[in-house]
Amino acid sequence: MTSRLFLISVFAVLAFAVVPALAQMGGGMTQPPSNPQIPIPQPPAATTAVPPPATPSTPTPSAHVPLPTIPPANCKQPEYPGSHALNSTIVVFNRDYKAYGECIRNYVQENKAWIDAVVETNNRAVEEYNKYTTELKKLIDEANQ
Repeated sequence: MTSRLFLISVFAVLAFAVVPALAQMGGGMTQPPSNPQIPIPQPPAATTAVPPPATPSTPTPSAHVPLPTIPPANCKQPEYPGSHALNSTIVVFNRDYKAYGECIRNYVQENKAWIDAVVETNNRAVEEYNKYTTELKKLIDEANQ
């Protein structure tokens, strides 16, 4: 049992120490083989320089962006008067219930307008990225000709 716990501890240390280091290697050989008798082919020198990519117009967002706090609906729920209530009480309840429904619809519409604005902003960002990627591909293709 003790040896099993020891092995689990060793594997845990390896997982936290070695795996991230291997992930940073990018999956390829980072250094050429050490055999001096085998010549290592070098890539041909580029004749046309590719201009550096344009700097982003907005700063790159951090990995975690806190979501805004959305306040809850401030709609007052009417109290149900019961099935044996007076007709005047039921009329008041129906009026208040209708106002409550209208308040909820307005709350949802306000949130929907905000959501639509966020979606539109995201779509513009994706369009900007796609446009830049297309232009970058053209520059790379021109440089390779």
